[in-house]
Amino acid sequence: MSGSDDPNNKGGSIYVKDTGSTLHATSCVFFLNTVSSSGGGVNNEKGSVQLYHSNITGNTAASGGGVRTLQGSVVLQDSIIADNSASYAGGGIDQNRGTFTMTRSLISRNRQTANGGASRGGGGMVIYWITFVTIRESTFDQNHAEASNNGHQIHASKWIAQSLGAPAVTVVNTRFIPCITCETSGPTSTTSTEFFLYDYDDGFNNGAAKYGAYSGKTCSDSPCTVSPFTGACADRTDDANNGVTCAYSSCGGGAYGTSVTVSQSLLPPVATCTTHSTTCSAGFLKGIGSATADTCEACPAGQYQSDNSFTGHQCTQLSNCLAGTHVKANESLKTDRLCEACASGKFTANANQDACAQWTVCQPGEFVLYAGNASKDRSCETCGTGKFTANANQAACTEWTTCTATQVEEAVGTTTKDRECQTPTTTAEAPFTSSSSVASTTNAPGISLITTTTAAAMATNVSSTSTMPMTASVVSASAAAFIVNESTTTTTRTSNSQKSVVGTTTAVPVNVADTTTNVLRRQIPQGSPLELAEEDKLSAAVRRTLLRREYIVALCGLMYLMLN
Repeated sequence: MSGSDDPNNKGGSIYVKDTGSTLHATSCVFFLNTVSSSGGGVNNEKGSVQLYHSNITGNTAASGGGVRTLQGSVVLQDSIIADNSASYAGGGIDQNRGTFTMTRSLISRNRQTANGGASRGGGGMVIYWITFVTIRESTFDQNHAEASNNGHQIHASKWIAQSLGAPAVTVVNTRFIPCITCETSGPTSTTSTEFFLYDYDDGFNNGAAKYGAYSGKTCSDSPCTVSPFTGACADRTDDANNGVTCAYSSCGGGAYGTSVTVSQSLLPPVATCTTHSTTCSAGFLKGIGSATADTCEACPAGQYQSDNSFTGHQCTQLSNCLAGTHVKANESLKTDRLCEACASGKFTANANQDACAQWTVCQPGEFVLYAGNASKDRSCETCGTGKFTANANQAACTEWTTCTATQVEEAVGTTTKDRECQTPTTTAEAPFTSSSSVASTTNAPGISLITTTTAAAMATNVSSTSTMPMTASVVSASAAAFIVNESTTTTTRTSNSQKSVVGTTTAVPVNVADTTTNVLRRQIPQGSPLELAEEDKLSAAVRRTLLRREYIVALCGLMYLMLN
């Protein structure tokens, strides 16, 4: 509030008048007001003024440049009164009887400007008659009584003869900073004082010493009564008029605060008591509280609370993301954790997992023992003997292929590959042929020579047992050709009209070796059942061939006898 002027020249911003009138101001600013009488910012007569977190700055009056009170009460808390001025008395504050209580506030750079004798002064504050003043954890900074040099910080007056009494000033844990550069005589001069008392009963009984004697309170007055500074009391040693220090104790019932160390060199101490909360914000529950802690306590681990006006004593248990789900969003003190089911092909086996794991892949050579689901991994097992899987994640292993009696094993089976079988390729047998050259067959195994004395070539059908007589058979002298075959055992002779030529001996080869070789040279694995069967066939063929040879020899001998 600014720029106003009361018609009665009182209360530049606000005039509180008469008993029952109250001003309660929080976070307000009263500045740049001017009045010719009293209360440049606020004037209070018999009323009640309560200022919290407010600022009264740059106001001007004859008395009480910032606030003036006559027989009323003032409460000033966490506020500032600065740069105000008054010509007569009380540059910052003028308190005439009543009560004045100041806590954690700043009175700074206020001025009393006009000279009028010892009764005038009080750059920071002037106090008249029987007034009860309490100042706690505050600061008076460079206030100045410019004309009189009487009580730069505090000026007090007593008048007992008129039943007006004397002020009682209690100062606790408060700092006083003199204005050395602006005080003409200096703070230690007998004519310049930070504190001054004017005695209306005796005009010669004035000064700083009188202030202490009549107004200043000490530890003997038990001033340490307001929490949290209810600990040990100590009178100030830097200046007795500065009051006392009270040690930190506790905030007492229904409030809490943080402990601090109190020292007259480090004033004011910064400590406040806060009333215990009746409701708690999200993330907190209502506990018991103490002198150093609020009733609101953070939810324990694993719990949350989302109500901003919570009065309960327990938070809610967090949800568990069970096996088969994962945590999609993490919890906080204010919110529950959020769960989500695992996608296909993934799983979680335990609760509250950050992510789902991929199922195990059953590799070739393994089969799926357990298929897997959202809460259990896929399980694999190796294929047993004689079985295989060629691809991943097969439900079962496959039996190896069994080779038949006419097949051979081309490749051995493994856990990842089937057995390979192959049917052998058989080479066709060549027919037996005779040779006119003895030399070309004499070194071949299994060849018998048939000798004729008169070299008669004969052809006889082995399969036939006919013994019909031969008529004038003439056989070629050079050779007789016999064709012996495994399937057609025949002998061919020359024409009956040919003449016999006697006196030539000819060896006729029966080519048994060709038949034997054709059988033996087949590509058959040794020791296999097929090999044994082929050997049996070979033996039978050889026996038949030998029998035919013996039969032919005998027949040739008989024909020889008949011809001769």
